[in-house]
Amino acid sequence: MNWFSSPTIISQLKARIEQLEKSVEYHEDLARRSVDQVSRLQQSIDDSARNATPSVDFDRMEAFSVERMRDRNEAPRTVIGYNKDVSENGTVIPGEWTLYCNDEHHERLVREFNEYKARCLNK
Repeated sequence: MNWFSSPTIISQLKARIEQLEKSVEYHEDLARRSVDQVSRLQQSIDDSARNATPSVDFDRMEAFSVERMRDRNEAPRTVIGYNKDVSENGTVIPGEWTLYCNDEHHERLVREFNEYKARCLNK
């Protein structure tokens, strides 16, 4: 008799297979719950960032644009273009500042930016 036909070995192998299947199910469930928990935590962080009130000193940063950006799989964000620096040869180097804020805060920033532009024109 070979070991493939031994009822004891077959029984032990079936028990081991069942044990491993349960272990796989447990770890799959654990992974699913972990992914869900990470998603909930990320959503909480995103909500907190979106609902925080941003404050921008447009005069100091020499802003030249405020835009709302939306990419396929990312949260909407406000991007402020500004004059970051001036190189040695006098070339202005632009920069971008990204804010993750809600639409209401974005609209407030646009109003503030438009007021800033009007002040600049009246100087």
